[in-house]
Amino acid sequence: PVFIDFTGWACVNCRKMEDVVFPEVKELLDQFVICQLYVDEKIQLEEPEFAFVPTSEGGVKRKKLTTIGDKWSTLQILTYKSSSQPYYVLYHPNQGLLNHPVGYTPNLSEFKEWLECGLSAYKNQKK
Repeated sequence: PVFIDFTGWACVNCRKMEDVVFPEVKELLDQFVICQLYVDEKIQLEEPEFAFVPTSEGGVKRKKLTTIGDKWSTLQILTYKSSSQPYYVLYHPNQGLLNHPVGYTPNLSEFKEWLECGLSAYKNQKK
């Protein structure tokens, strides 16, 4: 299973989760392939990419993606309809979402239960 972490270099709540919660659930996190996607990464893409994103007026506009962060933030918005960080997704490569994604969850037992739920769904899908 994959643990997708939409994070940011300048995200205070991301660091709080990494410093306080993640060490307490390390054994669970170790069962996932962890993929951190930094939505504020400034490294330039080799060539700009384009995406069609929704507007606040209900339309769609063409957006030019020039950085890796642009790419990851646009992926998060288009796929999960969320632009806040941290944002966590548990994913099965063949089956998709293992449970509902969550944002900042500093409550240790709540976050642990969410991870366990995802692992249980993954194990049930393997059968």
